[in-house]
Amino acid sequence: MHRRTALSAMAATALLAVTGCSADSTAATKDGTTTVTLALDWTPNTNHTGIYVAQAKGWFKAAGINVKIVPYGSTAPETLIANHKADFGISYQEGVTTARAAGQDITSVYAVTQKTDVTIAVRADRTDITSPKDLDGRTYAGFGAPYEKPLLQKVIQNAGGKGEFKQVTLNTSAYAALYAGQADSRCRCRPGRAWRRS
Repeated sequence: MHRRTALSAMAATALLAVTGCSADSTAATKDGTTTVTLALDWTPNTNHTGIYVAQAKGWFKAAGINVKIVPYGSTAPETLIANHKADFGISYQEGVTTARAAGQDITSVYAVTQKTDVTIAVRADRTDITSPKDLDGRTYAGFGAPYEKPLLQKVIQNAGGKGEFKQVTLNTSAYAALYAGQADSRCRCRPGRAWRRS
């Protein structure tokens, strides 16, 4: 595997790169290997497959790249990149747009998926929720991104609702809250239907 192939694999899996600067952790070692950091947007999932395959197959190493994966945490990948704590990161267009509007110096370099895989999830046994408009007055479990509320409001309004709901920030605990009935909806980042069909 050549350096070019490994770099292509990295570009194919990384959506963000810092413009004109590098993370504090980027360094060339004595053996010529360059260490780069990659911040994940969520817990490991299918959107990250290329990263883990390239790492497991030794493609990064063969190309002279040591990729350190930064697990998802409470700090968005865009912020880690802008603050030189990561060289690359995975994100969504809404996150990139929000970060750029806030003055963060980041650049999109590649789309990991060809279309968005973000949907709104509800429990399948919730017969009282059959349309986005049914989310009015209910609880949305999110991860605190500034674009979540206006985006969901617009989806609800476009379905005939008012776009009024309670939002709680739960990060990775949002799924557990949804399953336990403590929340009514959640953004979902895997391919699938947003709504149950009758």
